[in-house]
This record gives sequence, structure tokens and C-alpha cells, in this order.
Amino acid sequence: MPGEGSERTGPRTIAGMSVGAAALVVLLAVVAAVGWSNVLHEQRLLGWHKSMIEASAAAPDQYRMLTPLLADTIFSFTAPDTVEQALLNLRHAYLAVHIVAFAVAGLFFVGFCRRWLSPSGSLLCCALLMAVASVSNLRGQIQVADPMNLMFVMIGLWAIQRRITWLLVAAIMLGAVNRESVLVLMGYFVLMEWPRPKRSVLLTAALLTIAWGVAYGAMRAGYGMRAYYVDVVMLEYNVAGFWRWAPPLLIMLPLLVAALKRPIKEWPGPLRRATLAIPPYLLLHLIIARVEEVRLFLPLVPILIPLAVLGVTGRPRGEQTPSPE
Repeated sequence: MPGEGSERTGPRTIAGMSVGAAALVVLLAVVAAVGWSNVLHEQRLLGWHKSMIEASAAAPDQYRMLTPLLADTIFSFTAPDTVEQALLNLRHAYLAVHIVAFAVAGLFFVGFCRRWLSPSGSLLCCALLMAVASVSNLRGQIQVADPMNLMFVMIGLWAIQRRITWLLVAAIMLGAVNRESVLVLMGYFVLMEWPRPKRSVLLTAALLTIAWGVAYGAMRAGYGMRAYYVDVVMLEYNVAGFWRWAPPLLIMLPLLVAALKRPIKEWPGPLRRATLAIPPYLLLHLIIARVEEVRLFLPLVPILIPLAVLGVTGRPRGEQTPSPE
């Protein structure tokens, strides 16, 4: 699947934007990362991080090693004199990782949205994504992998759009070492590429599933089976009260309302088909996760946001890259 870039008319980044626009994306990423990192559970962070590095953490955290390893690499260059200084240095290490993750996610998201939106519309999409990300970890749990998970999802969506198979495979394999939910990219690939010859789509989908299985299976095999620190089945908890649905609904319902300002049949084909991944994703997390945790739904937001902006800004712009339809 060879990729073709858009026509260049000046200083550009990989996402096809000016250096100034890229600087704004980085600024938005800093805001999102500060919002995310400031609510990490301070009293537990140092001990939790040590258990991850020493391979003594509970499941499923122990199988999500990429972000802690990167933060630990940065942390290893510091020499704290006290526990308080060590905690501060570790928080800054995770903040640095999250800034990079959100910045890369934002750059690829702008490039993704540019197929259908103007430069200003694409930046608006990025601002909305970072706004959602900044408040998606308000429960204050030690959840450090989701910013990088969003980054891999965005790289994967961009690669699907450009039909760059090797990049998509790399995003899924590296993403699986960070968080297993990156497998949603396989579903996005099948849905967004379905108008292509079915044999080609299914073969690539099988390759993506194998790549994910090899990476995540290696984590499970390497660290072994271990007890989960939470219940695996959360259905009873999730249906016990409406307010547990309130946080994700407050994020996704406004996006859906804005998107429906345009008839569904007028939505861009790849985005319209990608929304079919949302119901099974929601159902899965209704059963195995706490739906009140907005961070779990970040992989869905990059599909809903451009549809919402298109719903309130007018008809899609002319496509700059080959259509997957």
C-alpha cells in the first residue's frame, strides 16, 4: 500500500502543515499532558512504577510496559536525594512521555482530518481532541498508557488513510506492548477499506491480528499469568447507576449531535463506516471495564470529532490523497 503525500507549497511537517501550525499542536499537547499528569495518584505512583519495572505488578498493568519503560529511561538520568524529589522527577518523566505522545497524536490527527477539512478546521479538530484528552483521566487513577495508546491509534488511522501497511503494522505491534486496546485499529482498517477487494482487505486484517497477537502474546508469555487487581467482568457495576455513564456521554453526545447536523448518508464514506466499530467497542467495555472512565473511549474520539466539525462547518473539502473507497 504505497502512500502518496499532498502537494507541498512551503515549510511542512509530516502532517502536511506549516511550522506555526505544528507549534500550536505542540502547545495543545502540553496542555493535554499537564491535565492528564496532574491527576496521577501521587502517593501510589512511585511504588506502582517500581512494581512495574521489577515485574511484580498485577494484571493487566504488567502487560502494558512501553510507557513505564520510557518514563523509567528518562527517570534514570536523574539523581533524586529524597523520596519527594524522586516522586517529582518521576512525575516529570511521565509528563515528558505524555507530551510527546499527545504531540505526535495531534500532528497525525491534523493530517488525518485534512482530507475532509481546511487547515483551520483540522486545527479545531486537534484542539477538541486535546481538550477531551486533558479531562479524560479525572478519576485520578494511575493510568499512564492511554496517551501513547491514542498516539498509536492516530498513527494507525493516518496509515490506513494513506494505505501504508508497514506503518500500520508497526503501530499495532508497538501499541500492543503499550496497551492491548490498540487492536481497535484492525476493526477500523476493515471498515474503512471495505470497498477494496475483499481478499486483500481480509489478508491484511489477518496480518494485523497476527502482529498484535505476537506482540501482546510475548508480553503475556514473558511476564506469565497473574491475578488481576480488578474484577474482569464489570457489567453489574456499570448498569447499577446512570451516573456511571454520565462522563463518557458528556463527551460523546455533543459530538454525535453535531455530527448529525449533516445526514449520515453525506458523511465521508471511510468515517461513516468506521463508526460501525463504536457499538461493539462500547459493548465490550460495558462488560469488562468501568464506563465512567472517559480515557477508555479516546480511540473512538478521532472518528467522531471530524464528523462533528463537518456537521457544523459545511461540506467536505476536496480530497488531497487517494480515497480508500
